[in-house]
Amino acid sequence: MVDRLLDGLFEFAPDAIFVIDGGGRILRVNARVGALFGYVPDELVGQPIERLVPAHLREGHAALRAGYSAHPHVRAMGTGLDLRGMRKDGSEFPIEVALGPLRSDDAFVVLAIVRDVTERKEAERALQRAHDELEERVQARTADLAESNRRLREEQAKVVQAEKLSSIGLLASGVAHEINNPLHGVMACAKALREGAVGADRRAEYHEAVRDGLERIRVTVQGLLDYARQRASVPVSLDVADLVSSCLRLLAPVIRRKDVGVSLRVVDGEVSAFADRSQAMQAVVNVLLNAAYAAPPGSELVVSALARARLTGIRVADRGPGISKDVLARVCDPFFTTKPEGEGTGLGLAVTLGIMRAHGGDLEIDSTVGHGTTVTLWLPSRGED
Repeated sequence: MVDRLLDGLFEFAPDAIFVIDGGGRILRVNARVGALFGYVPDELVGQPIERLVPAHLREGHAALRAGYSAHPHVRAMGTGLDLRGMRKDGSEFPIEVALGPLRSDDAFVVLAIVRDVTERKEAERALQRAHDELEERVQARTADLAESNRRLREEQAKVVQAEKLSSIGLLASGVAHEINNPLHGVMACAKALREGAVGADRRAEYHEAVRDGLERIRVTVQGLLDYARQRASVPVSLDVADLVSSCLRLLAPVIRRKDVGVSLRVVDGEVSAFADRSQAMQAVVNVLLNAAYAAPPGSELVVSALARARLTGIRVADRGPGISKDVLARVCDPFFTTKPEGEGTGLGLAVTLGIMRAHGGDLEIDSTVGHGTTVTLWLPSRGED
C-alpha cells in the first residue's frame, strides 16, 4: 500500500523527477520527464544525465556532479544558479534543480527534481524591460524638467532685469540731478583754483569742497551700479541701515518730487541681514517706490527693522489710502497694477516676492483702507551655520 502510494506520488508529481546513481546514470524517471524533455521515459533509463545538458555545458556539469558526489548534500531550488536543460530536439530552456542524496546499505543515489522556469524567466525579462523603459523615460523626463527649469530661471532673470530697467528709467532724471548738483560745484571750485581766484587761506576749503562733491557723485553712482548690476546671487552680511540709506539716496529725487518725508528708524550696525546686495536693494527700492507713490503730500514714510526667529524684517509704512481686500489678494500677481498706464509695469511686487523667497524669506503686506499700508521684507538674519 505504501509502495503504491509512493509510486503514485513519484509519477504524478508536477515536476520532472530523476533517480541518478553515483556515476551520473539515470536509474528511473517519472512521466513529467517525458513531457518536459520530449523523450519517452524509458529512453532515458541507463543514459548519462549529461544527455539532458546542452553540449557546451556538459564538461562543466560533469565536474560539478563529481564534486557533489564527493560531498553530497541537500540543495533546494532557487539557489541562484543559471541552469539549462536540453530537449530531445536540441532546444534549450531554463531550469531549476533540487538535489537530495539517498543512501542505503548497498547503494548511493541522488534524487533530482527539475522544474521548467521558462515562463518565470520570461516574466522577469519582461519586468526588467519595463523597468529599463521606465528608467529611460524618467531620465528623459528629468532632463526635460531640468531644461524647463533652466529656461524658467532665465525668463525669471529677464523679468527681474526688466523691472530694474523700468525703475532705472523712473530714477534716471533724479539721479542725473543728484550727480549734476555736486558736479557743478566741483567744476566751479576747480575753475576758481585753476585761475588763482582763491586766496591761500581758502584753498584748503575749496579742495575739501571738491572732495566732498566727488564723494557724493561716487556714492550716487555706486548705489546705481549696486542696484542695476545683473549677476549671480551672492548673499553677504548686510547692514540694514546702510542698505536702506543707499536706496533712499537713489530715491531722493522721487521722494522730494512727491513731497514725502522719510523717518529712518534703523541705527547703523544695529541690524543685519544675509542677502545679495543688488537683489535686496531692488526689493527695498520697489517697496519704497510704491510707498512714495501711495503716500499723500506732506506725509511721512516710516522705515524700521525688526527680528523674528532667524529672520530680519525691513518694514516700510505709509499713510496712503490703503488697499482693499480684493486688490490686496492680487498685488503680487505679475503685471497687476493699480497705477495709471505708463507709470508701472505691474512686476514690482511679484519680483520682490520672488527675491524674498529665493533668499528663504517672505513678503508681508498689511493694509487698512483709509489708514495706509505696511510692507515687511523678511530676509535671513545670517547665513547657514
